[in-house]
Amino acid sequence: MGINLQLARSQAQQTTNYSNDLKDIKTSMARYQSELNQCWKSDEMVPINAAIDQIMNKTLSASNKMGSLNNDIIVAATALYELEKAKEALDVAKRELDKAQSLYNFHADHLSETLLNSAKDKHTAAQNKYNAAQAKVRSMMY
Repeated sequence: MGINLQLARSQAQQTTNYSNDLKDIKTSMARYQSELNQCWKSDEMVPINAAIDQIMNKTLSASNKMGSLNNDIIVAATALYELEKAKEALDVAKRELDKAQSLYNFHADHLSETLLNSAKDKHTAAQNKYNAAQAKVRSMMY
């Protein structure tokens, strides 16, 4: 079963969409953090802000990784597709080479047989001429 480039591109686009969703979540969290800081002024906000900042950093990191997957998926799928096409072309070339080798072998055998028969015919003709000449010489001697 071959790779479906269209499906791979669709899945790559999904990773971009997920990356954008994560960026939107991070933006929303930043907005909520700002609103929370405006409404709640206390010492407890220090660890809460640190936790929110940590979550936003992880969200942004995940978004960046998801975003970079898009190109990786397309490059990998394209490479696999091209590899499959090259393998198919190689298989076709191998079959054609096998056919050509068989045809060559057939003609080489046929040519060898033809040349051998021709050489035998020439040898027989030469032998006949020799025998005829020898008979003529004998007849002249007696």
